[in-house]
Amino acid sequence: MLRAVPSDWDESDGYGLGIGEVTALMGMAASPCGAGWGHLGLGGHTTVALASERGERQVVAMVNGYVLTEEAWEALGGLAWDCYCH
Repeated sequence: MLRAVPSDWDESDGYGLGIGEVTALMGMAASPCGAGWGHLGLGGHTTVALASERGERQVVAMVNGYVLTEEAWEALGGLAWDCYCH
């Protein structure tokens, strides 16, 4: 699953078998502790669900609404990466 091919999608750097490698949320809000593997959900709400390769770190964050602005992605990324990395 973790043999990813490069992705040109905003939400991932690479994509494997149903899972994406994420180092920055939507190309913004970069991770200070390395890549997370998982998904960003972009439906009627916004979801970030990531885990480290070995599973020692995980984070799930949901926003009731669709995150549209760079400022909002930076804020969500700050929250998600802070929880994920510490």
